[in-house]
Amino acid sequence: VEDAFCKLAEGKVDVPMPMHITIDETDSAGPGDCHVKGGYVSGAATWTVKVASVSFYKSGGPPGGGVFVVMNAVTGQPCGIF
Repeated sequence: VEDAFCKLAEGKVDVPMPMHITIDETDSAGPGDCHVKGGYVSGAATWTVKVASVSFYKSGGPPGGGVFVVMNAVTGQPCGIF
């Protein structure tokens, strides 16, 4: 973790602005929100994207959930979905 923060300070981390999707409340959806975030540390073997859902409190289930997708930085293939 310390090394990653050092590389961030050195400008060697690509962390794009988060994406936000609003799920409006309708008869068939929502209300809720989706956040997509990701990043890559220069020279790392993988890069990661996180998709998280929040505020789905009217669904009757958990109010949110999400996944991390870890990708191989050489082949572009998924290494794991968590």
